[in-house]
Amino acid sequence: MVPAAVVDADEKGFSNLSRLLTAAGVEAHLFSSPSGYFDNKLFKVAHVAVINLSLPDFDGLDVLKFAIENSKAIAVFASINAADTEKTVAAMRLGAQSVFEKPIRAEQIISAALGASTQSPTTISNHLRKKLTNREQDVLQALLANETNKDIAERLGVSARTIETHRAKLYAKLNVNSHSELIKKWTA
Repeated sequence: MVPAAVVDADEKGFSNLSRLLTAAGVEAHLFSSPSGYFDNKLFKVAHVAVINLSLPDFDGLDVLKFAIENSKAIAVFASINAADTEKTVAAMRLGAQSVFEKPIRAEQIISAALGASTQSPTTISNHLRKKLTNREQDVLQALLANETNKDIAERLGVSARTIETHRAKLYAKLNVNSHSELIKKWTA
């Protein structure tokens, strides 16, 4: 299992998220400023990151982009204080796994952290993950958690056929031919 880094100046919000993560066995680290996160040793090891896009004195999208491009995070999520379609779309285009409106539900963060215990962050690099669409990244995470096409489709609100199409494109981009090959490549 990998730790979670939460970059957010809102200590109350972090406290709630920290309790959820800790209850699931995920070690959580709060950074009230991006520089604290960037300078911490956690930035250079496998972890899951949650970046608030409404940071005082910083452009949250710039912080998110820097973390995606330079950290060893195996999954980077964004959080927003209130619904903001423009920021949400921008964060997803930068490569955020998901964007959460506060209060954050921790299931996806926990899933990424728990699933990461068998994943090598260097196997599928940030560069390769950037080639995947947001939906393909969602499907990848679900496949690594051994969800069926039907389960993934129901959770994402699409048809199983759509998931099959995403899965085929994902396999082609990762140069694998089967679920077992995907698992082997990811855990190698």
